Amino acid sequence: MDTRSIKWTPRSEDISGKVSELFEETREYIEDVALSGYSLCINQSMLGYEHFESTYPVEWQSEYARRRYYVGDPVVTWAVIHSGDKRWSDILVPDMRNIMKKARTHGLVYGAVFCRSGRGKCSFLNVARDDRELTLQEMFRISDLFSNFIDILEKEPRLTQGELDVLRCLSEDMDVKGAAEYLSIAESTAKGRLANARKKYRCKTNYFLITRALTEGSKSKLGKSRN
Repeated sequence: MDTRSIKWTPRSEDISGKVSELFEETREYIEDVALSGYSLCINQSMLGYEHFESTYPVEWQSEYARRRYYVGDPVVTWAVIHSGDKRWSDILVPDMRNIMKKARTHGLVYGAVFCRSGRGKCSFLNVARDDRELTLQEMFRISDLFSNFIDILEKEPRLTQGELDVLRCLSEDMDVKGAAEYLSIAESTAKGRLANARKKYRCKTNYFLITRALTEGSKSKLGKSRN
């Protein structure tokens, strides 16, 4: 993928809430290692990215965006065509615009990139320090954390038939008690199925659960007639 054709802008999909929630457990360790900041880009494609966040110095972020450094950035170039982990110092892509030299003036002296790609998209995490290279232990730990994070992020929730049955009843204006009676199950069982489904979709209420299920892959199953 040629970085000159990349749109460094957000796509219409809004997954920031989901990313922020799932990344929370990983963020603490990343921040301990990335003393000069980190940047996280999720599902970058030719159409743009679905989520981006950075804790790099604000001055560097502004300069980077204003001068479009992503065009020619050797780290970004490496990330969009590879899947794996690499210290910045080991990346052999030519730095024609001296971007890495300019980054060092903002404390981004040492760093590493962790990239996971598939289905025409790539997600990558950059971590930076100003004092030393990342140790092998830090590289392995961040690699594992990032891989697990991406796996969970991309995993589509799957509802059981029982969970779908209760949701279908609620979507047709039944309450939980009515759904239990219709399905010939205990009310506590219906509540348990709803609780499991809410956990899978990370929803606090049944209303948002039904909305998420309708929009994220269960629409055809949820919309089946009860007859």
